[in-house]
Amino acid sequence: MTKQIEALSFLDSLIDGKITPGKIVRARRESLGLTQKDVFELTGIKSTFLSAVENDKRNLGVDTASK
Repeated sequence: MTKQIEALSFLDSLIDGKITPGKIVRARRESLGLTQKDVFELTGIKSTFLSAVENDKRNLGVDTASK
């Protein structure tokens, strides 16, 4: 249980208010020091789609998340 809490500790300083899937995705990307362009170059996920996910306008989905 402690390892799970430590693994998610990056969320505390990056997320204000209600936690949503999009905020978790953005917080993780930012905690890794990546831009949306970096994510596109690494995974092929378009910045427009990633932005929509981070703003809770679209769902990430299992296939995309595994990239």
